[in-house]
Amino acid sequence: MNVLKRMLVTAVAALAVGMYTPGSVDAAGFISPPKEVFIVKPVMPIIPQGTVVADDMRIRFLIDKKGKVKNVFVERSSGYEPVDEAVKDAVKQWEFKPAIGKDKTPHESIIGMTITLPVTKK
Repeated sequence: MNVLKRMLVTAVAALAVGMYTPGSVDAAGFISPPKEVFIVKPVMPIIPQGTVVADDMRIRFLIDKKGKVKNVFVERSSGYEPVDEAVKDAVKQWEFKPAIGKDKTPHESIIGMTITLPVTKK
């Protein structure tokens, strides 16, 4: 499977499987978690032969009250900065319906996500 398709399938699967659990939604004071509206596929860089890239990476980002992604941080790197930057650049373009609090107004929320990266040939 090519790199771009694999990244897309992984990102969509992570969102669809439920990166938000009912317990964490309630604990955060939300009656409705953020929901993805628009997802941009990462444009993966060419990985030079012999470069070691991890199987996955972990990111964390803030969704503001308007559903825009802010402050994307890499918590666990892929080990190759151009891959990390490609994922961050894509995530910054994502849009969400913001979380709704018990007061029935939009609230900021922080999301953590593990992204499975394509296997590099050795």
